[in-house]
Amino acid sequence: MRRQLRGFAFTVITTCIILGGYAAEMPVPGDSVTAQEGLRNDISASLVICGRGSRLISSFGHCSIHMSCPSAGLDNFYTYLIEASSANVRRFLLEDVCKGLFVVQKWDEFSKDYVRQNRPVKEYPLNLTTDEVRRLWMSLDRETFHPDSRTYSFLHAQCTSICADIIRGSLLGERMEYGALPPALTGTLRDYAAYAVRDYPWYNLCFQSLLGAEGEQQGDLWEKLAPMDIVTVWSGASIVDAAGNRRPVLGDEHVLFAGSGVSGEGLEVRVNNNDNDNDNDNENPNPSPLTPNLFFAVLLAVTLLLTLAENRLGVRGKRLVQAYDALLLCLQTLLGLFFTGLLLFSKAPWMAGNLLPIVFNPTPLVVWLCLRRKKAIRWARAAYAAVLAAMMVAAAFVPQLGWAHVLLFASFLVRVIAHILWIGQNPTNMKKAILTLFALAVGCAMTAQTLAPFKAGDRVTFVGNSITDGGHYHSYIWLYYMTRFPSRQMWMANCGIGGDTAEDILRRFDGDVAAKNPTVVTLTFGMNDTGYWEYNGDDAQRFADGKVAEARRNFLEIEKKLKKLTGTRVVMVGTSPYDQTSTFNDNIYRRKNDAMQRVIAIQDSAAQANHWEFIDFNAPMCDVGARMQRDDPDFSVCGNDRVHPDNDGHMLMAYLFLKAQGMTGRPVADFCINARQKKAEKAENCTITAITASRDVLAFNYLSEALPYPLDTIPHGWGFTRPQSDIVKMIPDFADEMNSERLTVSGLKGSYRLLIDDILIDTLAATDLERGVNLTAYRHTPQYQQACAVMSLNEERWDIERRIRDFVWLQYGWFLKEHGITDYATEEAARTYREGSKTNAWVSSRKDIYSRLMHPEIMKLLEQEQDLIVRTIYAINNPVTRHFRLEKVKD
Repeated sequence: MRRQLRGFAFTVITTCIILGGYAAEMPVPGDSVTAQEGLRNDISASLVICGRGSRLISSFGHCSIHMSCPSAGLDNFYTYLIEASSANVRRFLLEDVCKGLFVVQKWDEFSKDYVRQNRPVKEYPLNLTTDEVRRLWMSLDRETFHPDSRTYSFLHAQCTSICADIIRGSLLGERMEYGALPPALTGTLRDYAAYAVRDYPWYNLCFQSLLGAEGEQQGDLWEKLAPMDIVTVWSGASIVDAAGNRRPVLGDEHVLFAGSGVSGEGLEVRVNNNDNDNDNDNENPNPSPLTPNLFFAVLLAVTLLLTLAENRLGVRGKRLVQAYDALLLCLQTLLGLFFTGLLLFSKAPWMAGNLLPIVFNPTPLVVWLCLRRKKAIRWARAAYAAVLAAMMVAAAFVPQLGWAHVLLFASFLVRVIAHILWIGQNPTNMKKAILTLFALAVGCAMTAQTLAPFKAGDRVTFVGNSITDGGHYHSYIWLYYMTRFPSRQMWMANCGIGGDTAEDILRRFDGDVAAKNPTVVTLTFGMNDTGYWEYNGDDAQRFADGKVAEARRNFLEIEKKLKKLTGTRVVMVGTSPYDQTSTFNDNIYRRKNDAMQRVIAIQDSAAQANHWEFIDFNAPMCDVGARMQRDDPDFSVCGNDRVHPDNDGHMLMAYLFLKAQGMTGRPVADFCINARQKKAEKAENCTITAITASRDVLAFNYLSEALPYPLDTIPHGWGFTRPQSDIVKMIPDFADEMNSERLTVSGLKGSYRLLIDDILIDTLAATDLERGVNLTAYRHTPQYQQACAVMSLNEERWDIERRIRDFVWLQYGWFLKEHGITDYATEEAARTYREGSKTNAWVSSRKDIYSRLMHPEIMKLLEQEQDLIVRTIYAINNPVTRHFRLEKVKD
């Protein structure tokens, strides 16, 4: 029930996933093969339908076109793919339109995702003439090799209708005539939307709630073809030529993959299987028995029961009713913010005429928080009750509203009439309950945790390229755990190598990653995989398609290795962006980052399929860069080469990672002292003892469970010029979100000198102390200096690790990759190195590293030194009791 409630209460999330479903399930483009050389008489065309999956994003199926010519060895699958730059939530909700392209794939690439998801793939031959097949193939090649973006819109153009449009365009002076059609396909767009999600009542409720006046339009039939419906429509359709001759549009069904298993063996299933009753496993998902009508009927029954029994429940019962009212208000307000926001900002035509903002708007919350007079609240309550009653009556005449809406409106109406939601017997407690629950609900919606935190004993490997190799984000993440969770000991390793692609990571995976026995593997790639200067060439799009396809092929091999790891969490990390917007110079590889986002989409898809975790650095870092560039167009979050973030950029990456782990809002400590009563009114994540107070002095002992997070003010790393502490320029609220050590003191007057362990920190007014002071703003507090010692040790550990990674680059990136040498300590390897260093500046720059670390004893010593530093960190990072003293300043 909780899952179903989430699906409706956070309609925005569910709807975005539904609308983005086609993009999420579409295969990533593979290598294109021109069809011109294959236009022979044995060419054929088929419609390929992938059945529904058991997941939300695959619930509609998918449509593609299969073109083959056996004599030329051509066998291509053409599929429509939404461009990464437009496949996002805002485009769907705010504009209802995005862009996409056709891509071409071989069977093994096309089917792999569907085999993994155990979804049947069926093929229906198209009864086209040879000339028509030629026209169709040339049209698809033109779409692939000289692509013009096609508009994607759920109601008017999606994968099936786009395929159908291209097929219809190949007919030579002929037309299609249809037989009997399902009534929903001859009705309005609203009827079609309900028909497309007929097996999913909660998703249907979301669509019906969003559709406005446009839902009453008829629309063209070819637009209203969901993947699972085109076969129904075209099976009874005929192609009619000028002479009146008829031929069916579709031939007999063939099963390409029966959906009977998830192993690669299913790829060989290519037989006529009309009589197979087991090939439809995923096409008829069992709808949930908890339908919207049933759920909201139960909600109304509970509401009535609590209302009738309220006066008999006693004090605890009344509190229960107040909490229930607060939950209803939270639900109403969240839906109100969503619908009102869409009404104000959405350009999508389907929002026109949407009636739900009338009921779902933030007005009830504003009324409760702002109006103090009971009479005014009573009139506001009466007006809202009248609106609810009117909408319940209107539901009989408005297609957008159904029984589920009526039942929900009735629950609100009962509580409004019961005089409790706004005028409870204890308004103060009621207001606290509403504010607390609403803040909790909004917080859960806005900062949903997507990554599980690391736990004690974890061994985490951060796998990547030079951004990981020479950067700090992983070191900053570990520093957070060292200071915020001092007793939660763990181990983290930099497993990046400069210049690496997915192919290079695959080559070194066993020896450099799996050999470390990680419990968590994070993987990022894509910067080097997508190329560089070619984006300013004449055929940038085709180059990008090829590079993305190559990255995908190599990643699929890495994916196999990741699946073999036992007891290991896998986190896909979308790479930091290539800055293609900053104006600090003209050396820009235009649209390179667009290709990188397509690689990130591959990672996201794999994470969903394998139940791995996923976090994207690219999009949020682009957003931060765009915001900073409004004031300074020359600013770049990606450093002076548009590729490698500086220390502040790496801190931004660490911030995003930690935020996804749910670390925002966790204070170092939060404590409030009442000077008059000599007691601690609040002590979160800390212990306050030995409070003493006199006329001029307040003193107490403070033991926190964490240390402040220290921000380095000195740039570290080759070529870096900006310090870690510059993160506050990009995230001004960083201290409040991630580094709050708040001292609050009430009951004082005048000004006071704050001393910690007899060190003068600041002179503060009593009013400032009563508002609260974030102690992390003072770098000279004893606890902050203790954290700085941890930071310095961690930086020393990072420096040693960097030397080791330089040697690992020689191992895998040069000896193995360039020369096939695995034993780098022999005289032959040394001679090869000496020759290579004469022509390769990167090899030559590591001469000192190679001459020392080629000896196993030196490498072992460095590893032992790292371990010693880590042990020292966990020996000194435990907070100690600090003595606070506030002395009044004499006038």
